[in-house]
Amino acid sequence: MELITQDILEPRSRYPGRKGIYPVIVDFDDMFRRLDNRPIIANELDLDTEEGQERFNQVVYSRYDGDVFSNVPSCPCRHTRGGHRINERCVACGFQCLPITEQAVEPIVWVRVPDGVPAFMQLTIYRLLKLKFTKSGFSTIDFLMDPKYRPPKLMCDEQAFIEQQGWERGLTYFHDHFFEILEKLCSTRLFSKVQEGRECMEFLYENKQKIFCQHLPFPSKIGFILEDVGERMYADPKMAPALDALISIANAGKVGRASRKDIESRVARSENKLDEYYGQTEHSKLFSKKGVFRKLVYGVSPHWSFRTVITSMHRPHDHESLSIPWGAGVMTFKMHLENKLLKEDYTPNEILTLIYDNVLRRHYKLEKLFDELIAESPNGRGMPCVFTRFPSLKHGSSQRFYIDHIKKDPTQLSTSISVLTLVAPNADKPCLKTSMVTHSHLAG
Repeated sequence: MELITQDILEPRSRYPGRKGIYPVIVDFDDMFRRLDNRPIIANELDLDTEEGQERFNQVVYSRYDGDVFSNVPSCPCRHTRGGHRINERCVACGFQCLPITEQAVEPIVWVRVPDGVPAFMQLTIYRLLKLKFTKSGFSTIDFLMDPKYRPPKLMCDEQAFIEQQGWERGLTYFHDHFFEILEKLCSTRLFSKVQEGRECMEFLYENKQKIFCQHLPFPSKIGFILEDVGERMYADPKMAPALDALISIANAGKVGRASRKDIESRVARSENKLDEYYGQTEHSKLFSKKGVFRKLVYGVSPHWSFRTVITSMHRPHDHESLSIPWGAGVMTFKMHLENKLLKEDYTPNEILTLIYDNVLRRHYKLEKLFDELIAESPNGRGMPCVFTRFPSLKHGSSQRFYIDHIKKDPTQLSTSISVLTLVAPNADKPCLKTSMVTHSHLAG
């Protein structure tokens, strides 16, 4: 999935009810057409020769020798390298010669749908449908896509229902009768509640043109590292499912006398392997307590943010409103205050003096400016922000709120929230220190 910013990347007519930043399903074929560099198609690599295997390793892996990461500019295939050739486009792979830290994080290697198969299923949609229609280990989507899929147990209720419908198993039939099959699954209580089924079908019809695609991206080589230390080569074993999937799809159309069912099974199993790889990577590397996001995103203080203890709000209020400390408000909205003071012909030195001298004490001028900021906010509700309670381990830990009050007493150092919104961020227990992150630039 990708994040879309309303008014910047998407026209209003496409998602009229949405504002701000939200996820959408990626159109892989459109992404393939818009690549900045010429992609490498894995199906076109001859993996039966030593030269083809070496080429495969160059474009799939990031290889490092010893304990030091080299920042020597190079293209992905390493044919063009060296500081004197920086920004030069390689004649072999078509990519620019750049240091690894400056290379675009976009897929280099892609696979094209093999002959005999109409299309791949978009990976995110495959993962969502597989999650929804898997019960007691039986994956309905894999059973329908892969004619060689073996259920974990004999003739469960889900399998019996599918066989009663007379549907043919295989990716081609599943592609040609997709909406007919999903309508039936979503309308049957065996698989889905009525409301959930309607929402599922609305989602699928909304993304009708993105469900199937002719090209699939392979993850960026930045995540596939081989480390050569002495006589040993080290690699992350979690890379194996993705590599198996890539090789299997690349060779699907090259297997001699392979039947259509064999090719369909290879493609379906490869999508399952990619799903396994992404699931393991998200669980262990990205979203875990020791993962990348907690280390590099949640564990640092971004711009336009501050961290405080929370207390309950006792004044009349809207349940989505926040009262923040005076000092935090002055420093968080420092740029907003500076802009307003510049319009009133304050000099830069006078502005800085006024702001820094009154971080810990009340000042009538800053009070007036805060009131103006709140009044100028969307619908006068207050400045939109994202409130995050750390550790953000559950859904609801991060929510949008509105800063509609700046505490006038500088000695009150807590952020006050409504007692009606304590459960979702798990803030309904005593003596819990939390944090609050504001992003006023995300206002819709």
